[in-house]
Amino acid sequence: MSDRSRVATVDLGERIRQLRGGASRDHFAARLGIHKNTLARYENGERLPDAGILHRLCNMCEVSADWLIHDRGAGPVAGSTWCLPETDHRHDRAAPLLLHRDWLQTQQLEPDRLLVRTMQGDSMRPTVADGELLFVLVLAGAAPSDGIHLVELDGQSMVKRLHGHGTQTAQLLSDNPGYPPIPLSADAAAPDWRIIGPVIWHLRRL
Repeated sequence: MSDRSRVATVDLGERIRQLRGGASRDHFAARLGIHKNTLARYENGERLPDAGILHRLCNMCEVSADWLIHDRGAGPVAGSTWCLPETDHRHDRAAPLLLHRDWLQTQQLEPDRLLVRTMQGDSMRPTVADGELLFVLVLAGAAPSDGIHLVELDGQSMVKRLHGHGTQTAQLLSDNPGYPPIPLSADAAAPDWRIIGPVIWHLRRL
């Protein structure tokens, strides 16, 4: 690689890092459909993204290819929007969600703690339907309270209603009565689980 090409690759990596902003490398890479280590190589100027990744970056973060590749024209508006990361791999079928930081501030929400989840299945009907977008607020040290949460159960993430947290009868419930409760007792036979965060909003088409 020539010195000029190396400089151009490093500069591109810096612009990709700028687009990622405060999002974690894990979440941003998941939205792009790549591994976080691949994203790190892009950002560090060790590897060039292919045309498909560049196109996805431009669409996802609403910047022009001319700015991203050549640093010409208007780039992203600093601090104006926040690109919400998703927690699953169904992001290719929909446009990215951008929320204005000023609006997030009025809602007293920290952008770095927000995730989007696409509901899969009918276990939470009628409260939440298959395909609805859920906004999840990642817990930051606070103890969870009962309610609908995104949880990780034996390595698989799912949306369930937490009931009786902190007691011997704690369990994960589905609002659909066709699904049995999942006990969360402290014995050795209990599933390995953790709470990612409460579901604070969901979007549905009327």
